[in-house]
Amino acid sequence: MDRFVVSRHDDGRRLDKVIRKKWPSLPLGAMMKAFRKKQVRVDGARASFDQRLVEGQEILVPWESAPTDVGAKRTGGHLVTVYRDESLWVVSKPAGLLSQPDKKGGDSVVTRAFLPGSSFQPQAVNRLDRNTSGIMVLALTGGALRDLSSLWRDGEMEKVYLALVVGDLPEEGRIDAPLSKDGSSNKVFVDSKGQSSLTLYRRLASGGGLSLCLVTLITGRSHQIRVHMSHIGHPVLGDVKYGDRALNGVKGAKRPMLHAFSVSFPEMFGDLSSLSSKTLRAPMPEDMADMCSKNGIVPDRAFLR
Repeated sequence: MDRFVVSRHDDGRRLDKVIRKKWPSLPLGAMMKAFRKKQVRVDGARASFDQRLVEGQEILVPWESAPTDVGAKRTGGHLVTVYRDESLWVVSKPAGLLSQPDKKGGDSVVTRAFLPGSSFQPQAVNRLDRNTSGIMVLALTGGALRDLSSLWRDGEMEKVYLALVVGDLPEEGRIDAPLSKDGSSNKVFVDSKGQSSLTLYRRLASGGGLSLCLVTLITGRSHQIRVHMSHIGHPVLGDVKYGDRALNGVKGAKRPMLHAFSVSFPEMFGDLSSLSSKTLRAPMPEDMADMCSKNGIVPDRAFLR
């Protein structure tokens, strides 16, 4: 039998969700049986699995104390901070680093952000492919995670990328092409029966057979920018999966030249009010800046900072 007190991170969450978080290996059937037998109590009263919790309530369950993850620890390397307060941490992820670990103890943004002794570990609100650099938002409280995840999922946060693409891109454009994913090959393709997907772009500068552009994601499908730009004949430079491998080699591109440049927050209140209606930016990384310079592309550096 165990007792625990609802923390501020779990305020407003459903009881069953909190239990599954604390006891991830507990079978669903065993949890529901405990509810039916009235063995789960909230402040001494019989609890229902779907009731919403309030910070400070005492929960009684018929299981032993939840084990702590003694193996969790911060990995090597540092994070470049764009913004940080008590609710969220915005970082600029370098290319080559995973957003989340692919194995226990693996290096990633999330494991580098590990806070020893904290009751709530930083959680990624958005994820970037390993070889995509740029803005990542980490929630530092349960409330911030729920609010930010909802805003991100509902498209209320504007996500803008910098992309260096092949060819002389038109000044601006709109790519409205539904996408599907082949799980076996982990490739995404344009498919009339796929999920609706919309990308907007604006060319900033061109040179050396390449174009630097700003790309705004209206939807957020997997590999969306890379597939959409390839679909219109202007693949992202350095993209092996959807791009021009021969030209990638000629130009010496070591990874897709794609960077999550900025995120804009809507009007917000409460703990997130400090970022209400603001835009945060992660400056263009050195490898993209060098590639632009080598090809005579001269964007407005003041704008890109």
